[in-house]
Amino acid sequence: MPPVTEEDVLQALRVVRDPDLGKDVVTLGFIKNVRICEGSVALDLELTTPACPVKDRLHSEAVQALKNIPGVKEASVTMTAQVRRSQGSPTEGGLRDVKNIVAVASGKGGVGKSTVAVNLAIALSKAGARVGLMDADVYGPSVHVMLAGIGQPKTVDGKLIPLERYGVKFMSMGLLTEDRSPVIWRGPMASKLVTQFLKDVEWGDLDYLFIDLPPGTGDVQLTITQAAPLTGAVLVTTPQEVAVGITIRGLKMFQQVHVPVLGIVENMSYFFCPKCEERTEVFRHGGGERAARDLGLRFLGAIPLDPKLVVAGDLGRPVVGMEGGESLPSAEAFYRISREVAAQVSILNEQAAAVKIAPAEVAAEDGNVVVKWQDGQESRYPFYDLRCLCPCALCVDEWTGERRLEKGRVPSDVKANEIRPVGRYALQVSWSDGHSSGIYTYDRLREISEKGIASVMEKASFPGVAPPQPPSPASEPAESSSVNTPNTPVAQQQNAAGPEEELRKQVIEAICTIFDPEIPVNIYELGLIYDVNINSLGEAAVRMTLTSAGCPAAEFIPTEVERKVKGVPGIVAAKVEVVWDPPWGASMMSEAAKLQLNLS
Repeated sequence: MPPVTEEDVLQALRVVRDPDLGKDVVTLGFIKNVRICEGSVALDLELTTPACPVKDRLHSEAVQALKNIPGVKEASVTMTAQVRRSQGSPTEGGLRDVKNIVAVASGKGGVGKSTVAVNLAIALSKAGARVGLMDADVYGPSVHVMLAGIGQPKTVDGKLIPLERYGVKFMSMGLLTEDRSPVIWRGPMASKLVTQFLKDVEWGDLDYLFIDLPPGTGDVQLTITQAAPLTGAVLVTTPQEVAVGITIRGLKMFQQVHVPVLGIVENMSYFFCPKCEERTEVFRHGGGERAARDLGLRFLGAIPLDPKLVVAGDLGRPVVGMEGGESLPSAEAFYRISREVAAQVSILNEQAAAVKIAPAEVAAEDGNVVVKWQDGQESRYPFYDLRCLCPCALCVDEWTGERRLEKGRVPSDVKANEIRPVGRYALQVSWSDGHSSGIYTYDRLREISEKGIASVMEKASFPGVAPPQPPSPASEPAESSSVNTPNTPVAQQQNAAGPEEELRKQVIEAICTIFDPEIPVNIYELGLIYDVNINSLGEAAVRMTLTSAGCPAAEFIPTEVERKVKGVPGIVAAKVEVVWDPPWGASMMSEAAKLQLNLS
């Protein structure tokens, strides 16, 4: 038997795939220091973060792949990590040695954003990363309290030296003012202070610097996004719809300045009683996860209400840092979310590193996504083909790379409703069939263009053999390219044709069981439902109105619609949108409802 070579080792390891980065560990350059001695093979597998959520699985698969090589009797894989530097990271000033800067933001106060920032920073530090935390909430600094920071920071060569607790370097306005002193800043003054924190603090060599932003979307937030080369942002919300709605404003701000959003965290998601072990959804539940799904973002995780979490923060001993705190449900949640955040940073860095050229202009016209590149090239991607090539986890298996989406499940008249940039490396498309989680990296789009999209489609392996669906007569697109015309309630529309019609009928039947609390008519016959759309993946989108803007059941009815729709077998997700154009009137009611109320 011939001796085992390094080429044998690398070839065997190509079956080990990082599901987040979408490539095998050899292509990614993870394999280091291969040592071969007779029947033994040892090597280092260098990950992009010590908090990799699939570290154990990659280790197991790598060991097994080595043992499968003929002649190998013993295999040893040492897991190491080297956090990659963000493409836009600073090269001078106090941030020059910081590899990745992550903003933690919220649209409103009181959602626990600072608590999330502190515990995520400590969790990554305990995983082996070098972490810093900057408290940019100059109006209400609290990080120094949560970390029991005492005393003013020292100055060396004109640079502030951050304090350190639990392995995290931190700086806060609270360290520079007397305790309980009011901090009164006008916008320009606050922005100037934040700029000084970015430039005049000697952060040293860090893998991650978290910036705890003030709530909202004002001057300080814009200063941070413009002055600091952010790798990405984490949005924190609570389950209530009002908090989620305001969080979306924060998302829009980051999109406008081309800062990628790593995902959404839902804080105060539920209460887990340590005595009876029952789970109670105090503020409702799932608003953050629904928002992430609807916006095509990653849901990073849910954090439960935990009295110990509050007390620990007040005492300067965060649950992730306190002795024995690892077993608390809140601490376990923070550890999981920290790994998700680290993974998303790695994904962004890997994808941004692959970008050789970016678009100068992107538009949807004549049934194509048209990209005009910075080098003058122009690429045209037919809507149907680009939708079929969606790379998201719903359409492509993360571990194997095999396609899950059947071509025949995509409507042949599918359209791109909205195209928006994702940071500096990709485009995200919202399609008329309700799908919006696909992120198309610039390098992949350019590769498709160079190979020819027809050729890529021909070579792509799709499951199933069903032909594309013909356009549905009842869903001929309007100017806005939405699936149905929103100006006429569904109760007055003809039923649409198509393979999802049976599921759509079941959804409407479920909606018909919901009655307006003040009018003894179900909301479908009442004319509140404008549009019911079911896409090929079982995702339901319902557009509805209310009888008035001050409707006393304004919260109950949409929530009940979502609950009923999600309860229909075959529905995997439900989105309910309240619209007001045109405003509701009695003419929208069905004839049967008018008769019932003596209105005919």
